[in-house]
Amino acid sequence: CRLAATAAVLREAADSDEVWGSFVPADCADILARWSTSDERRRDGETNKGFFFRLCDSPVLLDGGKLSFSLDRHSGAKKYMIPAKALCYGWSGYPYGGLVWSRCHPHSRFSEVAVLSYICWLDVNGILNTKNLSGIGRGYMAYLIYRVHQLHTDT
Repeated sequence: CRLAATAAVLREAADSDEVWGSFVPADCADILARWSTSDERRRDGETNKGFFFRLCDSPVLLDGGKLSFSLDRHSGAKKYMIPAKALCYGWSGYPYGGLVWSRCHPHSRFSEVAVLSYICWLDVNGILNTKNLSGIGRGYMAYLIYRVHQLHTDT
C-alpha cells in the first residue's frame, strides 16, 4: 500500500477488492447476522476496503447491544468490548459506596454504564466465547476502560 503512492499499477492492486477481502474476517457472515441494527450491516455496493475501514472506525453492537465489535486498523484483528452490565463485580470500600447503574451516558456506546463510588479495590470478571477471537497464533489483551470524575467540594 505504501508503494501504491509511487506507481499506478501498485495503486490499482492496493485498491483491489480481492486484496481488501483478505483483511475482512473469514467469519464475517456470522458476525453480520449478529449485528443489532440493519443500518450497521454491509451496505449495497460497499467495497471490501470501505467495509474494512468502516469496521475499524465505527464499532458496531452485536447480540442486541450486549457486545461491541470493531477491527484493528493495523492488524485486522477483531476487537470486542463487553459492556459493564455483562460483567461481575466484587469490591471493597466504604459501607455506603458501591455500584449504581446509570443510563444514556454520552461517552458510552452501551445503553447503561456502571457508576462506582468510594471503593478501595475492585474485582471485575467477564466471559467472552473463544469462537469470537481472531484465531490461533495471535496475542490477546484485555483493557478496563473507565473514566474518573473528580468530586468538587466546597471545603
